[in-house]
Amino acid sequence: MDKFFAVVWKINALLLLISGLAFFGATFYFSKSYIEAVTNTDAEEIKASDEEPVENSVDEPVLSLGEFEPMSNSDTVLMPLMSRVYANEEYGDEVCNYLFVNGNNMHWLLSHNDDVILRTNDLIESKNGQEQSHGRLFQIIKRDTNHDDLLDSADLSTLVVVDKTGHQYRELLKNIDTFIDYQVVSQKLRLVYEYQGQIYLQYFNLPDFSHHPAIAAPHLYP
Repeated sequence: MDKFFAVVWKINALLLLISGLAFFGATFYFSKSYIEAVTNTDAEEIKASDEEPVENSVDEPVLSLGEFEPMSNSDTVLMPLMSRVYANEEYGDEVCNYLFVNGNNMHWLLSHNDDVILRTNDLIESKNGQEQSHGRLFQIIKRDTNHDDLLDSADLSTLVVVDKTGHQYRELLKNIDTFIDYQVVSQKLRLVYEYQGQIYLQYFNLPDFSHHPAIAAPHLYP
């Protein structure tokens, strides 16, 4: 009888050993499978995060109005229309138009938002301690003249004037290389600019902006 129970205990012990080995084997197999699955998922996520989003060279612009800018000696104020664009792997803000506001009346400088306005200045003349406004001057880039898919200071400029209410739009100069400086003196607007590699001085009568012949500056080296 004792031998019988001894045999039974040995059989039970063997069965327990086999069950334990099977349990640990199954646990190891499923643990290994889980770890491999998690590792593959993490690797795919890391790979996806390392991939930079594909950006267009120039995205569609986002437009927004800026703050009021007063015009000297005028009841009119103007607001820049800003165009936020993505170009050359960075975002930048450009002025593409101006909204003139006078009381309940409003109008735009340009009939579209396709240009870039680099600069604007009040045309103010001081005389006998008083200031007189002759309007506003704008430097505008209208075409991509160097064919780099951008409108910026590297392109040719157009100089535009309006009266102190923002009306009477007039283009004074077109396709100049560089707008250097301006001055209002003795009822004349004096402009200095570069055109086709040559520096010029030119006067415009005020208030009608009729022009005098451009005067070429002497070359630095004879």
